[in-house]
This record gives sequence, C-alpha cells and structure tokens, in this order.
Amino acid sequence: MRKIFALVDCDNFFASCEKVFRPDLDNRPLVVLSNNDGCIIARSKEAKALGIKMGAPVFQVRDFLRRHHVAVFSSNFALYGDMSNRVMKILMRFSPDVQEYSIDEAFAVLPGQADTAAPTARRIRQTILAETGLSTGIGTAYTRTLAKLASHNAKHNPVFRGTCDATDSGTIEKILHDTSVEDVWGVGRRLLKTLNNAGIYTAEDLAKSDPSRIRRLTSVVTERTIMELNGIPCILEENEPEARQQIMHSRTMAKTTSDFNVIREAVSSHAAMAAERLRKDGSLSSSITVFISTPGFRDESEMYRNSGSCVLAEPTDDTRIITKAASEILKGIYLEGFPIQKTGVLLSGISERASHTPELFGLSFSERSDLLMKTIDAINGCMPGSAALLSEGTSQVWESGRNALSPAYTTKWTDLPEAR
Repeated sequence: MRKIFALVDCDNFFASCEKVFRPDLDNRPLVVLSNNDGCIIARSKEAKALGIKMGAPVFQVRDFLRRHHVAVFSSNFALYGDMSNRVMKILMRFSPDVQEYSIDEAFAVLPGQADTAAPTARRIRQTILAETGLSTGIGTAYTRTLAKLASHNAKHNPVFRGTCDATDSGTIEKILHDTSVEDVWGVGRRLLKTLNNAGIYTAEDLAKSDPSRIRRLTSVVTERTIMELNGIPCILEENEPEARQQIMHSRTMAKTTSDFNVIREAVSSHAAMAAERLRKDGSLSSSITVFISTPGFRDESEMYRNSGSCVLAEPTDDTRIITKAASEILKGIYLEGFPIQKTGVLLSGISERASHTPELFGLSFSERSDLLMKTIDAINGCMPGSAALLSEGTSQVWESGRNALSPAYTTKWTDLPEAR
C-alpha cells in the first residue's frame, strides 16, 4: 500500500497565535517584532495586504503602522512554542508517524488509502481550528514534495478551502502547471538560475525533464525532487540531516550593563537553554565557549570583546555542569567597567548520547542526574521557564527589550485569560 503524506501548515502562525486570545483583533492588521523590537518577523493577512514587508525595520515604518492602526506585538516564543505543541499533539491522534518540520509545519503519514485522504485532512483541519483556534492549510499526496505544493495551494487558493488532495492525477497536473519552479521545495535562488537557463520555469517543466541531465547540471538532490514530483517517494525517514556540530544560544540585552551578576545570569540562562537543546537532540557536549561584547559603533577605547573556552572532563548534557563551567569561563573574560550588551554560549564537541560509554567514576551520568534533567524538561515543556537554576536569576533584567509583549496565556498561571 502506498503511503499518503500530509503537510500541515499553520496560517500566519505567530500573528495567528496573538489573535487567538484577542478576538477584538480579528480583522485588524497585526505584526510581530524580533528581539529588542527591531524588525517585523511575522504579519497577519491584513498586514500583508497593506504591503508591509517582512524584515522591515520598525523605526522606518512606525508612522505607517500607526496611521493604519496596525496592532504591534513583541515576539512571545513561550506562547508560540506551546501552541505549536498543541497542534503537534492533535496530529499525533490522527497519525502514528508525525515529523515536525518547523514550529508551524509538520508532515504526517495518514492511515488508509487515497479515497480517505481528503476526509481525514478535513477532520484534522477542523479539529485543530476547534481546539486551538488556529487555521491551517493541509496538502495530501504520495510524496512529501507534492504534499508541500498541495499545502501551499490549500492556503493560497480559495478553491481548495484549506485542504488540497494531490493523490489524483488531475489535481497534480494542475498544481504542477500553475506552480513556478522557484516555489518547489528545495529550489533555491542559485538553483533557480541554472534551471531557468535549462528552459525550466514551472514545476511541470521540472517534473517532465530528464533526471540524469538535471543531475549533471545540478545534483542528485534535484534528481530526487523530479522523482518526488512524479509521485515516487525519495525523501525517506532515514535520510535525516547530520547531527549538529555546534549549539549556540546568545542574546542582545535590552540595556547595556557592567554588573557582573547580571551578566552571569544571562550567561547561565544561555547555557541552560543550550543544554536543553542538547538533551532534545540526544547529544552530549565536551567543550564550552562563552563570549561577551560591548555595543558596536563605539570609540575603540570603549569597545571590549572577549571569549573563553574549556574542555570538560567528560561529555555531558547536565545543565548544572554546563552552567557552572560557563560561569567559571565568564570570570576569566569579564573586565570591570565595560558596558556589555551581547552574551552567548557555544557548545561544541557534540556526540551522540546513545553511543557514549561513561567513565567508571564519571560524575556526568547517574540515575538521579538523568531523572532531575528529565523532570526539569517535563516541567518546562508544560510551563516554559518554570524550572530553572538559581544562577539564572529570577528577574532576568538582561532579557531583550519587548515593550509590546502579550501575556503567556497558556503557560503562566498569572496570565490565564479571565472570563467575565
């Protein structure tokens, strides 16, 4: 039996999350800003209709936003992460095989045959809307590449009403004919020029091209894309990307500070976030680097940048060991009197946890340590930021400036909406 893939893609995800708990903003244009409220990183459909560009610096469009009554929000990643988890859990009720592609997208292998794909997709969409308030576009097809094209059509072509079933040949032919080759999954700007020079301008052109010729012009990846467009699955589950070699967490602080304790809290928080990512990846780290810097565009005498590293006695994913090492490194690179604005932690020497044999008397591995880390991750999975080390601080005054931050409606008791 052929597998049927569904690609579930949330509409205008960050902006939609903000609107779920603010029904008064339903038809109002809305934008979400980056850290320190610098640039626009998400837009509602109404904001897109106004011509607001992705990545636009806020200071350049502030008057325009005010004139058109655009609602402006700082990025609330605690809210977005929790809403994403809710969507993924709903998907898992419909499919035993869900592959999270990004915070607002996921592939799922649907049970049943082609004639059940469309009804299942509609039920998934209705359930997500009913239980989270989020609208989605869902595409179904025999390959991931076709499912992604179908999902794009489901979102942007009103004819499909949010779901597009590309398991029948007629729909596939129409989608391929109407889709520019640059909108095909995996075709980047550099590859686009090569394909255009070869006379390929649409997805249909690419699907009908000679795979061996395209492989000579580009790579085996594009050859696989051609096969996927023709309904032959080539992107397999085991073709996972290579494990990351480094994990970095850094942040530009809302205000500069020369207070060592504040800087240490920031570094500890970055180390804890990086350690959490290690555990999520099933990895260990044996090397830690900490870096700090003053703001740019200052007199040379007022600028200070420095970094320091250490190699751990044994690879670990224990937040306590990693944050302690990061704090010791910071003591060696901190220089009193310089106003620091950016701090960060880089973990390297990454290895797989499953293949590591611990030292006989090693301190990094114990049942109690593992249980503690799993408990912290479980608590923060439900209520982000609820469980932390004391070294991370409680006020976190170093956090990026987010002057238009919405409440953490779903992950903080004090921010729960009230019904009146």
